[in-house]
Amino acid sequence: MKKFIVIFLMFVAVSVNAQWQKMFQVYATIYEFTGNSNYVFCATGPTGVFRSSDSGLTWDTVNSGLVNKNVKAITAQGIYIFAATDSGLFRSTNNGDNWSSITNYRKLVYHLACNDQFIFAGTILGIYRSSDHGITWDSINNGLPRQLYGLPAYISAISISTNYIYTGISSWGIPQIYKTSNYGNNWYPITNSGTDSTEVYSLESRDSIILCGTGSGVYISRNSGINWRKIPEVNPNIGLFGLSIINDQNIIVAPYGTGVHVSTNGGLNWVFKNEGINPGEYNSCALYSTGNFTFLGTRPFEYYLPAVFRRNTSQLIPVIDDNTLVPKDTKLFQNYPNPFNNQTRIKFAIPRSSEVRISVFDILGKERDVILDGIYQAGKYEVNYSPKELSSGIYFYRLEVNGEITKTRKLILKK
Repeated sequence: MKKFIVIFLMFVAVSVNAQWQKMFQVYATIYEFTGNSNYVFCATGPTGVFRSSDSGLTWDTVNSGLVNKNVKAITAQGIYIFAATDSGLFRSTNNGDNWSSITNYRKLVYHLACNDQFIFAGTILGIYRSSDHGITWDSINNGLPRQLYGLPAYISAISISTNYIYTGISSWGIPQIYKTSNYGNNWYPITNSGTDSTEVYSLESRDSIILCGTGSGVYISRNSGINWRKIPEVNPNIGLFGLSIINDQNIIVAPYGTGVHVSTNGGLNWVFKNEGINPGEYNSCALYSTGNFTFLGTRPFEYYLPAVFRRNTSQLIPVIDDNTLVPKDTKLFQNYPNPFNNQTRIKFAIPRSSEVRISVFDILGKERDVILDGIYQAGKYEVNYSPKELSSGIYFYRLEVNGEITKTRKLILKK
């Protein structure tokens, strides 16, 4: 295991500022993230697997036994980590410290997903399932279409939700998304999704919500695939997408070429959250939210190295502090702690779905920072604020709802 210091540029963030922070950059494509209770893993090609034990601040290379370092997919089932390479599928039984081969190159795996019971592997010749941590595999293609000469379908994406498993296939002219309710014993086509004649690149699902990234844009379903809507705000031209569903209302999409889009009302409206990144410099393609953080991975673009970025998820989507009761009035609470040195918490409440903006002004009335700006459902929220550019002094933070100033409070920064 090599410490990730010499070859790559390391950026260690001392505090979480209100923007994307570059953790490291590398001569490789950032394909995918995964994690378990102790680590976050990053699959890259051709530089292998990286692992972080401190929520992405520092990263180690963990490639011992990995004979092929072009890792295109990765998933974690407890301490068992699975990495899909151009030489087949590899498994680690100790959180990535060592790897061993469990399938050969003839069964090339490009997509992986798992739950507590099974691991699913999507290949160029169908989908496979293992119930013993990857020791043995069964072909589970009943109901999926066939390629030329009767070969199993080319699997282009897999995602697991509460009641269903979804898979995308690469085959023109027939339904592109299939689902199963019995762990792959039988598959059924999802029709009228809008993806019937374009290739599926990525899938993400949670509960009844499905996000599908395709060659013509991103589609969303909120009822397990019965009805679909194309998201018009997301770039429709390139079909490589990072997708993350935080909960029923809060969704993040990172399209290839335009940065990060966030919705706080179930996908109806979207805002950019590109502070700290330039979409013209970094083409995003991998997205992963876990714990308090969201990770963004990019691909090569002109002269800019691919990189891993990190941001506190509460800066993208404020944490719902208490949504058991709908607030009667709009409120902006005093930040705590105040005065503060590094980070402070700000709470606000809104009685109905609204456009919300919280910004910071100096004593001369000049706007100096924007804490959040987006559409939020009725509820009480909390957001962490860590000013990056501000010096010590007295400032004011202001809540605007639907374009009208409603509340202003004072905060004191002491560095």
